[in-house]
Amino acid sequence: MQFKHQYTIAQAREPLWDTLMDVHKVAGCLTGVEALEVLQDDLYAGILAVKMGPVNLKFSGEVSVTRRDRQHWLGILEANAKDAKAGGGFKAALTLQLVEAEPDATDLEITLDTTFLGRLGELGRPLIKKKINTMMDDFIKTLNAQYVEDQGNTET
Repeated sequence: MQFKHQYTIAQAREPLWDTLMDVHKVAGCLTGVEALEVLQDDLYAGILAVKMGPVNLKFSGEVSVTRRDRQHWLGILEANAKDAKAGGGFKAALTLQLVEAEPDATDLEITLDTTFLGRLGELGRPLIKKKINTMMDDFIKTLNAQYVEDQGNTET
């Protein structure tokens, strides 16, 4: 499944880049992150608790920053996680592209490519899509509340 969102953040590109390349700050903006541990440079272990419909999931896995391209304002994170009780997991690649909209505003383009494995894939695309869209919107709201003064928001 692929998800694309665009948000206009009322912050200059450089400080927004610094925030988004700090995995601990990003994790702090994601609802459900219960743990994040540094394994080595750009490799982290974590736990993410998610409620999807009537199902409570607890994913354990790893996140790696596979690309930090400040010259092109492009970052890529990859994650693999499993929920042992649910008998499944996911693989995901998250691409962040920052485009200067104005000197004090940045368009944040987010592309998430994800595959659900095992029984989790049976939850249904509409339920998964709704949950991921909600998580992305909540992430932006928290990012703005913690690190940015004001923002506009559009989705694609």
